[in-house]
Amino acid sequence: MKEIATSFLLFVITVYLLGCCTGLECKIGSLSNNTIGTCPVRSTHCSAVTCTRAASASASGYAYIHWNCAPFRDDYNCAKTIKEIHEEGNITNVQCRCDYGEKLKDLTNVQYELPTVPYEKIAPQTLNCKKGGFDSKGYGSTLSGECTDDEDNYCVMASCAKGNEHVRMQWGCWPNTSCAAISTEMGSFVNAAVTCQCLFGKAGANMANENFTREMMTTTTATTTATATKKSLATKTEKPTTTTETNLGTRPSTFYKVAIVMIGAIFVCAHSMLIGHHLNAA
Repeated sequence: MKEIATSFLLFVITVYLLGCCTGLECKIGSLSNNTIGTCPVRSTHCSAVTCTRAASASASGYAYIHWNCAPFRDDYNCAKTIKEIHEEGNITNVQCRCDYGEKLKDLTNVQYELPTVPYEKIAPQTLNCKKGGFDSKGYGSTLSGECTDDEDNYCVMASCAKGNEHVRMQWGCWPNTSCAAISTEMGSFVNAAVTCQCLFGKAGANMANENFTREMMTTTTATTTATATKKSLATKTEKPTTTTETNLGTRPSTFYKVAIVMIGAIFVCAHSMLIGHHLNAA
């Protein structure tokens, strides 16, 4: 019995030692050089280490993978160590992780592949335009400012009229070059059906409408309205300004009136003198 027990114990020990020496089968190596191989003794897991860095305006994208064997599972310290190795090689801002297969199960890391390079979403450049407007009386203001809608792509100026009556000058941002859509928008703003004429800047160009004026476009509104609007952009007073041209326009009329009065007076005096002369002669 003692010999039988000893033989059984030796059998168990042999089986155990053979299992340890045989080793785990895993995928081993890098992306460019890998193979299916036998892991060192005491390996318990097949593993795969992956790292990525998002592509951005300041850095190129990066992806990394390495297959190996592991003596135990340690997700946190594994990822931390791999990240530190990358940073020592001046590969910064990487995110790493370690994945493990089932314990003592062969080829449980072959399904892991090189991760896709992520791309950092770059916010679109904010468009800046001249914004604001003036009504038909010259009230209003303009300033430079950011376009709040991500779809805005053009700086625009619109001159809007209701029939032959100018009602609004407007500067702002717009997603396309549809002046008809602007007419509809402005019609809602002034609560009337209006027709606008529009000038659009170059797509994506900041402050492209800064120097746009009403005189740069053909208009259907009356000349007097255009003149009043032009002045109202410079001043907000509703009182008319007396100009040299209007003063010159009144002088000929006054001169003729004075001349007629003087001629009449001379005629009366001459007639009186003639009558006096006849009376003296009599």
